[in-house]
This record gives sequence, structure tokens and C-alpha cells, in this order.
Amino acid sequence: MTQNREKLSSSLALLSRPKTRRVLVHLLHLILLSAIVGLVLSIMGIQLLDVAVHTIRFLRSVGDMGLGMISATFSIILLGAVIVLPLSAIYWAINRLTGTE
Repeated sequence: MTQNREKLSSSLALLSRPKTRRVLVHLLHLILLSAIVGLVLSIMGIQLLDVAVHTIRFLRSVGDMGLGMISATFSIILLGAVIVLPLSAIYWAINRLTGTE
């Protein structure tokens, strides 16, 4: 019996911490906001499956459009790295040798 009371008192002590209370309040706000948004979407006739299908369709279209751009961006980053990395290594080495860090 005393073990249960100790567990309960330690749980209550955890809830009395300000940081724990803030986290619980944020979780409560998120749950309440989710319920309100879900109610509004339900009233508008939007179903969960519709949202999932349209989200997947959107991500596929973004992927189809963006793969070429991602490849071009990656090559631009590599081109810049060919110049920047040796210069930064030289700068770092000069600073280390002169002790001016």
C-alpha cells in the first residue's frame, strides 16, 4: 500500500514541475485545436482518406517536377565546393600556422 502511495506522490511531484505543466498544456492545446479543425473539415465534407490521397498525389507531382531541379542543384553545390573547400582549407592552415585563429 505504501508503495502505491509513493508512486502516486512521485507522479504528482512530476506534474507539479513547471516544465511538465507547460508540456501538458501544449499537448492539450494541440488536441483541442485538432478537434476543432477536424470538426470544421467534417462539416465541410472532407474525409481523412481524401486528404491522404490528395497529399500522396501532390507529393508525387512535386517529385516528378523536382527531380531534375534537385540534380541541377546538387551539381551546382558540388561545383561551388570544388572552389570553396580548398580555399577554406588554405585559410584554415594559414591561421593555424600563424596562430591567429
